[in-house]
Amino acid sequence: MRRLLGILLNMATAFSLLLCLAAVFFWIRSQQVADGLTHTHRIASDGVPLRRVVDVETKDGRLGIGVGYVSVPLFESRGIPNYPPPHIVWSHFGFRHRRLSYHAMKHILEMWYLEVPFWFLTLAFALPPIFGLTSYLRKRKRSRTACPTCGYDMRATPERCPECGTAAPISI
Repeated sequence: MRRLLGILLNMATAFSLLLCLAAVFFWIRSQQVADGLTHTHRIASDGVPLRRVVDVETKDGRLGIGVGYVSVPLFESRGIPNYPPPHIVWSHFGFRHRRLSYHAMKHILEMWYLEVPFWFLTLAFALPPIFGLTSYLRKRKRSRTACPTCGYDMRATPERCPECGTAAPISI
């Protein structure tokens, strides 16, 4: 069981490292290009045909996730005529919450966005690999002077472990 947990922890650490590298890539890319991915599906509310929208975008060093709904005629048109800019609800240290609201006749647009800076994602995804590396280096340093059976520190008695009696491994 302990071995399985170690394997799972190593896999999670490797996955975290991949996410960290992806965050760095998109952080750099988001300074030059805005990327987006949108998923919609049709719903109806009070007889008004709407499209539920889930939007993921990278722009200006941030990853933004938005949810909301758009009226179908507005969704199928080529743009929204004269709608107001998004209202920033709060913004601190690169984190931001914005709201976009547009209601005119039969056109409805309601979106809520949460934006997280890539520096935070990079830091969060880099922590598990950093802790894993320091733990590995600490264990490696300890294993040179520790008993291979019980882990007792054998610096005082390098020939035999005083705890369990195991003979020290032969060093070449």
